Amino acid sequence: MEKTIVIIDGNSLINRAYYAMQRPMMTSEGIYTQGIYGFLNMLSKIVKDYEPGYMAVAFDLKAPTFRHKEYDQYKAGRKKMPPELAMQMPLLKDVLDAMNIKKLEMEGFEADDIIGTVAVRAEEEGLEPLIITGDRDELQLATDATKVIITKKGISQFEIYDRQAMIDKYGFTPTQFIDFKGLMGDQSDNIPGIPGVGEKTARKLIVQYGSVEGLIEHIDELPAGKVNDSIRDNTQQAVMSKMLATINTNVPIDIDFEEFKVEKPNYPELIKIYRKLEFNSFLKRLDSGDEDLAAEGETAVDIDGQIPEPDLGKVEKAFGKDASVIIKTFGNDDHKGRPEVYGVCLMKDKNFFYVDCGGEDITEAVAEMLNRLSPKFSGHDLKKDYYALMWYGLDDPETEFDSAIGQYVIDPSRSSYDIKTMAFEHLAYNMENEKDHFSEKGQVDMFGDTSADYADYGAKWCAVAAALKA
Repeated sequence: MEKTIVIIDGNSLINRAYYAMQRPMMTSEGIYTQGIYGFLNMLSKIVKDYEPGYMAVAFDLKAPTFRHKEYDQYKAGRKKMPPELAMQMPLLKDVLDAMNIKKLEMEGFEADDIIGTVAVRAEEEGLEPLIITGDRDELQLATDATKVIITKKGISQFEIYDRQAMIDKYGFTPTQFIDFKGLMGDQSDNIPGIPGVGEKTARKLIVQYGSVEGLIEHIDELPAGKVNDSIRDNTQQAVMSKMLATINTNVPIDIDFEEFKVEKPNYPELIKIYRKLEFNSFLKRLDSGDEDLAAEGETAVDIDGQIPEPDLGKVEKAFGKDASVIIKTFGNDDHKGRPEVYGVCLMKDKNFFYVDCGGEDITEAVAEMLNRLSPKFSGHDLKKDYYALMWYGLDDPETEFDSAIGQYVIDPSRSSYDIKTMAFEHLAYNMENEKDHFSEKGQVDMFGDTSADYADYGAKWCAVAAALKA
């Protein structure tokens, strides 16, 4: 939605993602990645579900905040971030930069404070804030316009709260959630609260007295007992705890919502990072229609002088003997009988030829020419090309490079070695698979005039194969 602004608690979400993954993820270079991987999956779901017009991610910094200055035991005892997660933080920020998603951080303040400040100002600008976090402290920010989404379980389930949802669940308003935390404290942040006052008692007291201050004003009305004594002995601690739990919504940070607008990613940079992180599944999901991505790909596989040429004499003269040649055949891929060959693409350097095989005699002539030239063949999944042409007399072809085999050697565990995937992963170039391309164009009918389309698609195929080889 154009007016929706998603504000993400970066530390909270990557922490949640890191611990939610059932097994560690590590690249071949030893970089742990499961936190980033889970974060991006949650981000993808959020973008798909809410289609925000604006987005930002807030992060904590290591520097002490104003809360530490007020209470030196604030967050004392909290476990340090494991090094396997800490190493992922700068990489996640690199990914966000490549995605053109605004990052926010400021010394002296926590991500909660920045998020609260952005949400308040966004409402003033007529936007509809959507806060994504695993930290329930941010429930205090919920209003009729601002919604807080809490990661509930793992990285796929969420709870959503606005002002009314808070009242329905807790019996008090989002603002009173601060008083609730002031009474019961927060062990994770080492906010002391009032000893002996747990969640049930704190809720009852807030519903009855409205706030920490209201409770203190009516302290003489409390029934005698241990809880009463603890409240009397710790009123100042309750006030301090409320202060620590209160999110500062007036952080002096520069906010220009034009910088928060959702933009297309910097695809070349994002692809580079995804390759480093070995996120092949995310590479496949990228928007293949992006102009920047298309331009990057065209640069990588550009061919000068694509020439459909049935004259084998010109082909033979251009290539010469023992040349390195890229080959691609088109046919019906019949493996039971004699396969039909519709055309053969041959490329040496940037000299490309398409031979339209309108009959068996032309295909046999191509095979005879190749036998005379004895080229060193390169291509992708060459066994298909060899199988088809060997039926027509191709004799003992010599392979120089097969990109499908090369990819298998690098990563034998992957499920797909198709040229579309490899072109995207290695060259940032988007191309259709052969079957999809000709099915969409209605070119599967061998009786149609298909030579121009075979030549055009074959030129792209050969260029990609050459670039993969390089």
